[in-house]
Amino acid sequence: MLKIEVTDNTLPNITGGYITKADKTTGGDPVAFWMDETKFVHDLPKPENATPEQTQYIEAEFNRLQDHAYDDDLIDGYRTIIDVPSFVDFMLVNELASNADVYQSSTFFHKGRQGKLRAGPVWDFNQSFGSTFTNSIHVDKWQFNNGNRIGPPFWSYLFDNGEFSCQLAKRWNEVKASCQPLNKDVLIAYVDTAFSYISEAIPRESQRWGAINDHVTDVNRIKTFINDRTTWITNNIGSFSNCANVTLPPLVITKINYNPKTSTGFPVSNDLEFVALKNISDRSVNLSGAYFRQLGLTFQFPYNSTIGANETIFLTSNTATFQSKYGAVPFGQFTRNLSNKSQKIVLADADGNIIDSVEYFDSAPWPTTPDGGGSYLDLISTTLDNNLASSWIAASSDALSNQSFLASSAFMIYPNPVSNSVTIQAGKPMTGVKIYSILGALMQEIKTSSENLNLDLSAYSQGVYFIRVYNEDGFTSKKVIKK
Repeated sequence: MLKIEVTDNTLPNITGGYITKADKTTGGDPVAFWMDETKFVHDLPKPENATPEQTQYIEAEFNRLQDHAYDDDLIDGYRTIIDVPSFVDFMLVNELASNADVYQSSTFFHKGRQGKLRAGPVWDFNQSFGSTFTNSIHVDKWQFNNGNRIGPPFWSYLFDNGEFSCQLAKRWNEVKASCQPLNKDVLIAYVDTAFSYISEAIPRESQRWGAINDHVTDVNRIKTFINDRTTWITNNIGSFSNCANVTLPPLVITKINYNPKTSTGFPVSNDLEFVALKNISDRSVNLSGAYFRQLGLTFQFPYNSTIGANETIFLTSNTATFQSKYGAVPFGQFTRNLSNKSQKIVLADADGNIIDSVEYFDSAPWPTTPDGGGSYLDLISTTLDNNLASSWIAASSDALSNQSFLASSAFMIYPNPVSNSVTIQAGKPMTGVKIYSILGALMQEIKTSSENLNLDLSAYSQGVYFIRVYNEDGFTSKKVIKK
């Protein structure tokens, strides 16, 4: 994560760099804020460095989650706030162990700049797997709903949400399957292996502490707990039939500029990075809630964002630099930068289901000139597997505008700024016009075959919009200010 500094007290920098925990304060750290009876403590920024604005921001994010945990919509529902897979895995691991500390104590969260709130890492399992004298002894209770030390209400709210619980049940049935990490036979075999490994130390441990009289009985108790607990969860977690077969948008990662070459006019390599996505279908696709799931690159598509049929869109590290170099407005700007060595880029829907994933490298057999040599990675065809190095070539960034965009001088938009109506003069027949808000939401789409078009913007609110014009040669965008 990008480090949050004491000066980061406004958007967007205030949005990330947090590691926050629900925990007791025996270590002396002050309570940052409370949710019901649960204390939340800063881990990063350090408690002594956290500003009031930063504390208010991250507290508000947890309150947003609690307020919207029942909401499934992609405007401000829980899926726009949290990384669903991390919350699902966090709950499953801790519930399998029946961890008596979880939710109320030793419960970590993290949030990168402009990113979603994520659960984890998991921590502190000394009172788990049937530990005597704790709530962990019960195989037939959910830890978030056992009547004692259940943590903030948003955990039970999420479980009671049909969409989230479906994802929880789906993931459970994946990880408990044969040979998978939470399969009971796999877990019991791991316990046997661990017991065999530590057996030679048991006499010394008993001589020094004498806390456990019969290790074999204790190990068998843990294995019995695992068997009974997995059976109970399977019988009580519910069905995943409503989310078993997910229709994912037909999007493919087709271009990656991870280590751009600098020049006199563009001296900062990180400002020139981009990732291109193509809609490989003949229909428009709604992108609401889609996001980069893997840590290291942050972008979430705003509500009602769309990508046209067979359209390619660009996400960039610096919108102004991209527009200056290529003469076109990118779809959006991501946070952080691509690795100059290797990185896994994972595009997912709002529930975390993977739409497309590419892990690139800067060494052979991958093309090497994109590593600072003036080229970018370009997928040869969307019919190829884009995780294979052989599916990519090095393409010159100098030719990018000719491949994907119209020259911005190919059409005129006036007046700009505009009060009521704006005129587009294209010089040749257009095939369509789209108007986007500054957040990337599609406001209006017009099909046309005219060279000239008059648009009525009188009903639009004041602000900045982007008008994208298409013809048979490609597309380009221009910024328009509505007065």
